[in-house]
Amino acid sequence: MSKRRTMYRINRFLCLLSTFLLFLSIVGAFSVGIVTVTIGNTDFKVSYFTSPATINTLVKELDENLTDFCEEEDISKEVFLSTTGYSFISSIQRTVIMDTTTTEPTNFSYTSTIIGDYTKALNNYDKENGIERSDEETERIVNEAVDIFNRTCSIQNNEHLSRWANVVNYKFLPVILAAFILLALFLTSYLNRLNGGRKLKYNYIAMSFTSAGLVMVFIPLISIVYGIMRRVNLTNIDAYNEAIKQCVNSMFVVFIIFGAMLTGIGAAMFAWTYKYYRMKLLESDTEAEIKRNLVK
Repeated sequence: MSKRRTMYRINRFLCLLSTFLLFLSIVGAFSVGIVTVTIGNTDFKVSYFTSPATINTLVKELDENLTDFCEEEDISKEVFLSTTGYSFISSIQRTVIMDTTTTEPTNFSYTSTIIGDYTKALNNYDKENGIERSDEETERIVNEAVDIFNRTCSIQNNEHLSRWANVVNYKFLPVILAAFILLALFLTSYLNRLNGGRKLKYNYIAMSFTSAGLVMVFIPLISIVYGIMRRVNLTNIDAYNEAIKQCVNSMFVVFIIFGAMLTGIGAAMFAWTYKYYRMKLLESDTEAEIKRNLVK
């Protein structure tokens, strides 16, 4: 009897350990999968970095940053704003997103397109207003204006952002995802063996699914409710910080949806297992009652 009790305890411990590892593998698989298709996906991020709110904020900041300089040089800031306005800033956002994975982001101060366009716009402005300006003076003004654009729209000092972005863009994420899935399948099969093929295994699997689902629901929900991402600034540009926060919060919503689904699956498994063993118990009681009646 003691040996059987010992074996039972070992078996139960292995079941609980496998259940915990299955829980971790489910959370890991869904986490890697969701991160890969959301903030690890350039197209997903583009929708936030090119949103009207983001671009309008950048245009407003560029306007403010050019004001003092243009007043000092006695030049209309529209010379530069009309050249690198809403449409142009929208067009460079994919480049900006690519820059999130490097500690050396694009320096627009050396972008020939902007320099050429600013030079052309300034020359036209001078011609229309009868202003004579030397080539050296034009070059100086253009370079300073481009530097202002660069400080406004290029991700600078983004070492922390780069580390964060490289994790979610990690090229081995699909391999990690596959490893989690294989581990989950192995643990499910192992739980089946530990329970001798009995339906009791579904209780352990349900426990893993329900736990994983609750974790995936409540942790992102707490982050959204308490605005944790609003306290994290990964760049020195407010518009980009806001776009990143919106990206992450949207990812959290996906976590909550899948977490609710997993919780529902786990609850359904618990209900099915309970119903199954309830029916087995009723059948056993009925069979015992028949036998007692036959003996009488």
